[in-house]
Amino acid sequence: MSQFSANLWAAVLCILSGILLMRGLYLQHRMGRQVIARAKLSPIRDVLTGLLSREGMQGQLYKLRDRIRNEHTGAVFIYLDLPDHHDVTRLYGEEGLEMGLVQMAATLSTTLSSQDNIARISRNAFAITVMMPPDSALATRMAQKILSRLMVLSAHGTPMAGAMRLALSWLPLYGFRLDGLERRSIKALETLMQNKRIAWVGGAASHEEARQMLQDMRSGQEVARQLEDERIDAALQDKPMPAASTLYERIHRIEREMLHGVDTAFLVSEAERMSRLINEANSQSSMTLDRDNANSTLQTQDDFEATQLATRQPLQSS
Repeated sequence: MSQFSANLWAAVLCILSGILLMRGLYLQHRMGRQVIARAKLSPIRDVLTGLLSREGMQGQLYKLRDRIRNEHTGAVFIYLDLPDHHDVTRLYGEEGLEMGLVQMAATLSTTLSSQDNIARISRNAFAITVMMPPDSALATRMAQKILSRLMVLSAHGTPMAGAMRLALSWLPLYGFRLDGLERRSIKALETLMQNKRIAWVGGAASHEEARQMLQDMRSGQEVARQLEDERIDAALQDKPMPAASTLYERIHRIEREMLHGVDTAFLVSEAERMSRLINEANSQSSMTLDRDNANSTLQTQDDFEATQLATRQPLQSS
């Protein structure tokens, strides 16, 4: 009886554990399908990793611009570059590439805080934005922390993470367009020495430029707001618009207009003002041309009369 009871209890436990295992697999499968379905419906999420997509990162960069302007601070853009995906696929296969990308995305998510933006912006590249003042030492420590976590991951089943290289650039120094930031980062990585892993867009001079821009942004905030009000008044009163006096205002004027749009009434008034200026310039040029023609005609007549007088005087004297 004791042997029978032990076998019965073992069988019951095996059945219960099997049921729990099947339920866990079912829930995991359903959750995975829901995640994939949400990712397919949402264009701002990457289907494979669950991180932000390229479009999602671009939207976050525009939001980051408003935060930088409101909080009077800066940010760093980190571009993480993997080897060419064709080489990785040839070495590890398509499944190895996807598994490595998923593991690196999970490592980046656990390394950084929830306030930071992480995105997969291409097949073999990630992008990160971190809010911080333009402190090169702090940003370098952040990059080294990310690199060290990826190196640990490369030693535990994801060797392609060990070939990761990073390019850092300051915001708002280099704008908020993802394509421009990516292009500058790739160019900086091309000039990086072979045994180096971290590159700075703009080199060491970018740190001082970023600090100077932050000072201009903080000291010129009221000036920038006053200039914006003067632009609106000038557009309404048909007066020349004042020029921007701060570096931050000059760089981001076009991007602000691209994000928030330009008032239609402002465009109409500006077109009318430019049309009037062109008409006035054309009328002044035509008046100047008529005056010059008249002066040249009078000068020709005077020269002709003086010539006739000079030819007549010798005849009279003879």
